[in-house]
Amino acid sequence: MSRTLRRLAEAFSLKTKSGYAVPQKALVYETPRIPLADVISLYERDPTCKASVDLLAASAVGAGFYTTVNESYEKAGEAKRVVDDFNENVNLDALLCDMARGLIACGNDFWLKLTPENLRELQRLPVDAVERVQQSFIEEKTLKIPYKIESYKLRQAYGGQSLDAEAVVHWRINCCDFSGYGTGVLQVLLHSLVFQSDKRPAFAWMKAKIERIMPRIFEKYAGPDVSALLDRADENTIKLFEQAIKNRGEEGAWLFYSGKGDIRPVTLDPRARFEYYVDHLINQFYLGCETPLPRLFSTPGFTEASAKAAFTLDAGKEADTELYPVLNLWLSRESSFNGNVTLTLFDAANRTAGHAFTVGHEKWFQTQVRVGAADADVWQVESGFDWTQVKKVQVVCWFDGVGTGSFWVDGLFFGGRRYSKVQEDVGSQSSYGLRELAEVDEELWSDGECESHAKALLASLKDPAEQLTLRSTVVDYGTAPLLAGDTVHVALPNEGVNGDFRVLSAEYHVDARTQTLETMLELGREKPLLADYMFRLKSKTDSLSRYKLARA
Repeated sequence: MSRTLRRLAEAFSLKTKSGYAVPQKALVYETPRIPLADVISLYERDPTCKASVDLLAASAVGAGFYTTVNESYEKAGEAKRVVDDFNENVNLDALLCDMARGLIACGNDFWLKLTPENLRELQRLPVDAVERVQQSFIEEKTLKIPYKIESYKLRQAYGGQSLDAEAVVHWRINCCDFSGYGTGVLQVLLHSLVFQSDKRPAFAWMKAKIERIMPRIFEKYAGPDVSALLDRADENTIKLFEQAIKNRGEEGAWLFYSGKGDIRPVTLDPRARFEYYVDHLINQFYLGCETPLPRLFSTPGFTEASAKAAFTLDAGKEADTELYPVLNLWLSRESSFNGNVTLTLFDAANRTAGHAFTVGHEKWFQTQVRVGAADADVWQVESGFDWTQVKKVQVVCWFDGVGTGSFWVDGLFFGGRRYSKVQEDVGSQSSYGLRELAEVDEELWSDGECESHAKALLASLKDPAEQLTLRSTVVDYGTAPLLAGDTVHVALPNEGVNGDFRVLSAEYHVDARTQTLETMLELGREKPLLADYMFRLKSKTDSLSRYKLARA
């Protein structure tokens, strides 16, 4: 027997009931509350459900994946190569894409390991292949705890055998209670709801019934019934009319009678709004065509000369364009549009600001627009518009006259925010008044770095600097005169002064009569900053680097 067949026989072999934690444990067979085959049918047959699942799956795994390795591992290169080769050989990208759809729709997906000791042989099972899951429980007196899944029982259509749990990779999400099955996004649409004595049918059932009735409504009102009043007609004539009415075509029929009578057509209720039915059917068709981006539907017959897309932010999540001064979006349009686009912002009070631009067709174009009060001159702004509370963004593409078409919007976000931080000292403001300093440093790369820098500046500037005027005729500066910006140490024990002062200004006066030099220095007390030490250290190291001899 070949190795593969031996492993298959091992996977399908029956297992004993021996346990790991407790020698004896109960085994419980569990079937899904909603048959997974029904969930797959809903995915395959309802355009809305299919489009939703495919979009979520593409968002989750469509971008693919990459592998990383700990570079300190001595065989890092070989390990990464082995993993990448394995992923390529089993085509893991394609497996994950197929798995994601089933997992999101049904909450479960099953992979069979043909050779359990070698994952290269993987076979994805149909999601409805598993009829029930055999789960073990640990029982001890009043204690009953779910332990683990022991095996998977296949449906008769797939052989009806039991697969050992070690031979199956069971993907599942949203496991409710102690269930061995996961729950996907479509199960809730197939569940009915019972609350006290009221029962609500499943949403999928209600939607299917509405869509089943809609064609009948069109047929009924396309050929409305006609009530024929036959004066003094005999029984045979009435039966002839009854038979003709029952056998009439879907488009209706006119019946004639030679005697005296009256004809009253059953008129259509003017309150019936068939455009909603038409819109629903057309949108279902478009959803079935599946596009992974927000798509607009322009219904034929509309007299408007534009198509619109609106993106509304949740309450409390309004965009502050003073902090995020750039609006970015990507746009692609069909050639039926003339290329003119209007971008409209709505604030929380529904006031507007509009901006117009042009864009090409049949390919993606990126547009970045400056927003905020500082750039209001490039917008048509309604009085009172609040740039800090942008609630909705609307994109409008225009036709030349009346037209139909689609355009797509992607990558819409507010960005461009710079790292920043504000620090203040209430005590200093009370003592000396409000003084503001704004500093821009392009070398700060996070809000934390800005905060640390702002705290350092505040600590240095919150208190006024001490100032001294020093006038002396005995200051000996040697061959290096003191200049503004230099630092000198001043020690005046009687006045309690002992520290470094920065020279604000230096004046030198020569008395020709007495032949003496008088020096007057304006000094300011400043706290030493780390940047000063770093600058001095760098100047010293630069000087050393210029004179450093190269090694032989």
